[in-house]
Amino acid sequence: AGALSPRSARAQDVTCERGDLEVRGVEFRGNRAVDDDDLELRVAVTPSSRARPTFRIPLGEKRCLNREELGNDIGRLEDYYRHRGFYGAQVDTIVQNVSPGAVRVAFVIEEGPPMILARYEVTGMEGVDEAAEIRRRLRLRVGQPFDFGLYLADIDTIIGRLRDAGYYRADHVWGYSVDTAQAQRAEAFITVLPGARARFGTHF
Repeated sequence: AGALSPRSARAQDVTCERGDLEVRGVEFRGNRAVDDDDLELRVAVTPSSRARPTFRIPLGEKRCLNREELGNDIGRLEDYYRHRGFYGAQVDTIVQNVSPGAVRVAFVIEEGPPMILARYEVTGMEGVDEAAEIRRRLRLRVGQPFDFGLYLADIDTIIGRLRDAGYYRADHVWGYSVDTAQAQRAEAFITVLPGARARFGTHF
């Protein structure tokens, strides 16, 4: 399954019909590298409003268990962990009855070892005055998990800063490789193509 954005995950149908099980709580177990708030944004199964159990008159939104989406959530979380550099992460679920017609859902996560970035080359900015500052702003680091989101953010940072500095045609070539079989190591590169710098009063 492809990675799902937070907004599209929330758009999934988890409304209630007669006989459905209300979701009273969702929790995550075993996660250390990614916090609960981040994971909550990646799943479609969500609990009813916390205000509901405290009032005799139902208030807030009632959310019920969609088992198809629960299965899809497993794939979403595993894809997200892969995106964050944990290629071997595995997710399972526990659905626990808490009262007649209501359940609590737990996502049980085995993160496994991260894919470590062993080599990261950013080339092509020789002669660019802003190169040192651009490099300081890069977030992906050798020795840390190969977080693909940070990799893409670094590309955006490079191109954005170059264009702000007058390199309006700045472009790049990028690529990466991962060893999932043995070493759990990744290598990545960004070759920057700054192009000519525009000067005041000149055409580009």
